[in-house]
Amino acid sequence: MKNNNNKLDTSELKRFIDASDRKSFKNSNEYYRFLAINIMAKLRGKELTRDMYMKAEEEAKDFWDYLDLADSVKTILNDSEWSKILYREAEEEAEDCWSYLNLAGSVITILNDNGWSRILYKKAENKAETCWEYLKLAEFAITTLQDNEKGRTFYKKVEEEAKSCWDYQILAEFLITTLRDNEKGKIHYKKAEEKAEDCKDYRWLASSVIRTLQDRKWAKSLYKKGVEKVSSSADYTHLASSVKTILQDNEWSRILYKKAKKKAKSSCDYKCLADFVITKLQDNERGMILFKKAEEKAKDCWDYQKLAKSIKETLKDKEWAKSLYEKAEEKAESCSDYRWIAESVIETLKDKKMAKILFTKAKKKAKYWWDYQELAKSIKETLKDKEWAKSLYEKAEEKAESCNDYMWIAESVIDKFQDNEWGRILYKKATEKSNDIDDYLRLADSVICKLHDKVLATTLYNKAQEKAEDQNEEVKRLADGIRMKLNDDK
Repeated sequence: MKNNNNKLDTSELKRFIDASDRKSFKNSNEYYRFLAINIMAKLRGKELTRDMYMKAEEEAKDFWDYLDLADSVKTILNDSEWSKILYREAEEEAEDCWSYLNLAGSVITILNDNGWSRILYKKAENKAETCWEYLKLAEFAITTLQDNEKGRTFYKKVEEEAKSCWDYQILAEFLITTLRDNEKGKIHYKKAEEKAEDCKDYRWLASSVIRTLQDRKWAKSLYKKGVEKVSSSADYTHLASSVKTILQDNEWSRILYKKAKKKAKSSCDYKCLADFVITKLQDNERGMILFKKAEEKAKDCWDYQKLAKSIKETLKDKEWAKSLYEKAEEKAESCSDYRWIAESVIETLKDKKMAKILFTKAKKKAKYWWDYQELAKSIKETLKDKEWAKSLYEKAEEKAESCNDYMWIAESVIDKFQDNEWGRILYKKATEKSNDIDDYLRLADSVICKLHDKVLATTLYNKAQEKAEDQNEEVKRLADGIRMKLNDDK
C-alpha cells in the first residue's frame, strides 16, 4: 500500500506532530497509528491519515502490530480490503491460542466474516493447552459464535482437568460472568479455597470473589487466611494494597502496611513499601525515604535495576534512576545481566546510547549460543540494528551443537528477520543432528508453525514414525497434534 503523492508539509500537521512525544510510544508502528487516528479526528485529513497508516504498516513487526493496525484501518478509514490484507499478515505471525483467538474476534466483529473467524477459532483450538485457554475458547464460542454446545464442551474439559487454586478460580469466574450460574461458581470458588497454598493464592481469590460476587464477608475471610500464610514483608505489602483497593478497608490496610515495614529487610522489601506508599497513599515524601532505604540495602544488579525502574515510574526522577542503572552496571557479571539492564534502560529512560554501551559489554560476556541469540533478539527489537543482530545470530549458529539448538535459532531467525531461506538452512542442520522420535516430531511441529511447509513436515513426521517403538504419552500427544496440523486445510 504505497502512495508517494501525499506530502505531509502543512503547518497544521507539523504543529500536531511536533506536539506528539514519539519517545512515549512502544514502537514506531504505535506512534504512526496514533498520528493517523488523531489526524483524522482533529484535522479531518483522510489522505494524510492514510499516509500515516502506510508508515505504520512499514514499521509493523509482529502479530499485535498487524492486528491493532488492521482494527484501526477498518475503524477509522472503513477500508475493508486493506484491513483484510493486514489481518492476513497478522495470521502469518500468529503462534499461540490467544493470538488466533484475538484475531478471530477482530475478523468477526470488525470485518463481519464469520467463516474466516471460525477457521481461526479452529487454529486456536489446536494450540490450546491450559485451562485458561480452554475457558477463553468456551467464552468465545458462547458469546461471539453463539455456539453454546461447543462452549460447554470446553468448559467440561476444564472442569475435568482443573487441579490448582488458579484453575478453579478462573472456572468459577467463567461460570458467574459468562454462564450467569452463581451457585455453581460458588462451588468452584470453594474448591479453589481448598486448593489455596500461599498468601498470593488467597489474595487473588479474595479479589476475584469481590469482583464477581461482591461478597465482602467471604473475601475478608480469604484475606485473613492469606495473612496466616504470610512469609515475607512483600506479602504484607501486597495484602495491604489489595485490602485497600479491593476491600476498601483503609484501617486494616494501614495495619498490614505497618507489619510489612516492621518485617522489611531487603532492598526489594523497601522498594515494595515505597511503591505502595506512593501509588496507594499518594505520599511521595515518605516513598522517597523508603526508596533511599532500598538503595542502601541493594546488593546486586537486579536490586539496582528494579529500583531504578520503580523510581522513574513513580517519582518521575530520571537522574536518580540513571545513577541507579550505573550502579547496576557496576554489579553486572554475565551477558544476561548486561542485556537485561540495557533493555530496562531503553524501556525506562529511552536512552539508546547508554543501552548500546551495555549491549557491547554483554557481547563480550557471551559464551553460549543462547547468549548470542537472546542478545540478537533484544538488539533487533530495541535498537532496530538489523546488521548487528544478524552478526550475533551467526555467532549463535557457530555455537550451536544439538538438534534443538539449531531448531530454536531457526525459529528466532524466521520470527525476527522473516528469513525463511536462512531458517531452512538451520532446519537442515537440525535434521542432521536428530537422533530420536522426539527430535523429529518437534522439528515437524516447528516447520509447520514457522515455514508452513507441510511437505518438509511430513518427511520429518515419517522419519519419526520409522523410529517409533515405545511412545510415551507426551510424544503421542505431540504426534497427534502434528497429524491434525498436516490435515488442516489452511
